[in-house]
Amino acid sequence: MINLLKAFLRHHLRRPLPALLWIFGVALGVTMVSGIYLANQSALNSFSKATKALSGRATHEISTPGGLIDETIYTLLLKNFPGLKAAPVVEGNLACGGRLLTLIGIDPFAARQLNPLIDKTFSPEDILRFISEPGLVLASTAATQLASAEGKLLLDSGGRREALRPLQILNSIELPENPEKALIFGDISWVQEILQGPGKLKKIDLIVENTKLIDSLKKLLPAHVQITAVTNQSRLYTAMLDSFSLNLTALSLLSLFVGFYLVYNTVLFALLQRRQELGILLTMGFSRSQITGALLVEISFIAGLGSLLGLGLGYGLASYSLAIINQTISDLYFFLRSTPPQTNLDFYLRGLVIGIGSAWIAAFFPLLEIRHNTILSLLSRRPSKDRTFTNRKRNFLIGLLIIAASLILAYLPSATPYFGFGAAFGICLGSSLLVPLGVETIISRITATTLPQLKWRLAIGAVKRSLSRSAPAVAALMVALSMSMAISLMIGSFRNTVDQWFLNSIQGDFYITDSDRDYDASLLNPSLVKELSNLPEIAASNRYRNLRYQFNGRLVRLTGVDAKVLKN
Repeated sequence: MINLLKAFLRHHLRRPLPALLWIFGVALGVTMVSGIYLANQSALNSFSKATKALSGRATHEISTPGGLIDETIYTLLLKNFPGLKAAPVVEGNLACGGRLLTLIGIDPFAARQLNPLIDKTFSPEDILRFISEPGLVLASTAATQLASAEGKLLLDSGGRREALRPLQILNSIELPENPEKALIFGDISWVQEILQGPGKLKKIDLIVENTKLIDSLKKLLPAHVQITAVTNQSRLYTAMLDSFSLNLTALSLLSLFVGFYLVYNTVLFALLQRRQELGILLTMGFSRSQITGALLVEISFIAGLGSLLGLGLGYGLASYSLAIINQTISDLYFFLRSTPPQTNLDFYLRGLVIGIGSAWIAAFFPLLEIRHNTILSLLSRRPSKDRTFTNRKRNFLIGLLIIAASLILAYLPSATPYFGFGAAFGICLGSSLLVPLGVETIISRITATTLPQLKWRLAIGAVKRSLSRSAPAVAALMVALSMSMAISLMIGSFRNTVDQWFLNSIQGDFYITDSDRDYDASLLNPSLVKELSNLPEIAASNRYRNLRYQFNGRLVRLTGVDAKVLKN
């Protein structure tokens, strides 16, 4: 075996180009799959850690789709369940120096039970000052950077008639999972006045260890108020990100699909070039099993090199993609800093398995053909019978059946996108099986009608005579080009549809909202809306309200509009 491996290594040293193409083909697929996987996992992990750091030990939360609940619900809970660990929360966004600050109003005595971040920050003296001095806040490191030299945060009025009082920083708190988030905590009494108004809460955080208590709590709550598990809330946001990640993963698998053709062609060329060498090895007494085993070791080694290269390139792709994914999370939910992706053992194992596994699959049919050839046919200079050419009609029928089955799968009613992805891969595979007969038919007609010179007919006819090598190359180019055009067309059509919808439906010149990213809690003062509507320069105004519900573990949005501005 060692001698065989040395002989195979010398072959690649004499002809390095096929091996380099082989490595490149494996690296192409591994780069896309591993890079997208690492970016997705890093973004989801950062998102989960950041949400857990803010929720602390809370297991459930009480909220309402309207965004605000009455604080009497909190007192009612404590009265009926004296030992219940609960903390009222008020939350909203304010502007400071052109940047959004997340202001959270807390009861420091209750919050210390649920959030270790708050518990380790307060001393007894700090708590006394915190509850007795309005405008005193705990600020994250990023928020303290916005403060003046005197340690004050000068807030923008945000369209309010009266200026907001400056906030004085009491202590700084560390957010290790998201140090760039501008976050401040204030006593709930004065934060209510700035944000939701007196007597209103954003939510109530709970620690409920006995699940039977949940039913008792639900009976006590009004119909419009709901209690949900914090994990379910996080799972809803994660599900939204999963759909984004799923599409990226599907695109990366298509890249692996194209890279597979390149690996298959390279392996096939490498084995066909060494037919005589393999025949000589058989005459020297080496068994077919020994040669096959040595070839598999060689394939694994070269594919391993390609996988390692792909992992390195995949890390670079993940670093670039992670910044885009984190920006999407920051735009939709809350600020999430862009950090370098964290690799783990699963990342490396996944890349090696994909790279080496795809090379083994690509080498299966070439190795099978070598094993079935006799020693005489291997030593002969005459080309062996092209099985792809022989089986072109059968492959054509199989390809049509696969395409038909894929189309049926694509139109099956299903809530999961996996059927659609499976259909897309099936159509790619089926179309690839149509290529040999298609290439043979086209070349036969060209050589018979449009090429009078013999040298041109011989040159182009060589493509038909070696379909086992030319057909995979044509199929790889066909799949890559078709998917690139399809994705570009899909994205362009979607963008054009959105543009047309905005131009034809949304006729407003200005859009007014407050700085709160939570549109459920984003409410404008009714007097401000009325005053704006009465301005002589305003031809029409459209009031918009959005509510968010959880139904069967899914997020449902209810939108109300006063459609004076919408165009039918």
